[in-house]
Amino acid sequence: MSNRRYHNISSTTLFNFTDTFERLVGNIEKGIYCGDIYEKLPKFGSPTGYIVPMVCFCDIPLGIIKEHLDWYGNYALGIKREYARQYKVNPVWYIHKDNPVILKMFKSKDKKELSESPLLPFLKQFLGYQKDLEGNERPKKFYDEREWRYIPQDELYQAKLLVNTPYNEGEKLAQDKKDKRETRMNIELDRIEYIIINKEEEKEKLYPILKKLATERKVSYEKLVSSIITCNQIRKDF
Repeated sequence: MSNRRYHNISSTTLFNFTDTFERLVGNIEKGIYCGDIYEKLPKFGSPTGYIVPMVCFCDIPLGIIKEHLDWYGNYALGIKREYARQYKVNPVWYIHKDNPVILKMFKSKDKKELSESPLLPFLKQFLGYQKDLEGNERPKKFYDEREWRYIPQDELYQAKLLVNTPYNEGEKLAQDKKDKRETRMNIELDRIEYIIINKEEEKEKLYPILKKLATERKVSYEKLVSSIITCNQIRKDF
């Protein structure tokens, strides 16, 4: 029998990242924040994209997640993929500008049908540009993220298709606080597999928060504490 080791390129756990300790705590206490995001698509003759509230997860093992920290932040919650599927969390469909199915969809004159398609909020560029945490726009292969998404099912949160709209205008529209749609993806605390924090000393701030929540919701405080892992551990040990 061969002793050759095979490395997983996906995980049984999906990770949702955020960039501050306070936002992480909010996601634990209230459910994962789900707000309008502008999704840029390849140019199908003109700048094209859509706005929809979403929660994004990556399907990447801890051992190869280091680069993801630099893009999205040093804080995250990890939940089992099978549990996430109960909330209709699904993988996105990575596309490029020569995809024949997508080209046919976007060349159709019936943009109303396209905008109402349940497929629209799960379309994502294979390659593109994105701003990192420092605000620098850099090339990125989104395909490497193995992204899954939670999209609210209520019609109030339907995707808004933007055609012939410059990409920077689409981003501004998504950030407009007056019209921004916001909700939360509820999660059961005892289904959390990982709580990623930036520094070891942040554990002391997190412990009393988890203790209070565990008591209120009748879940195991010890299990929550055991799920905590720091970015330093990930970078050093995985």
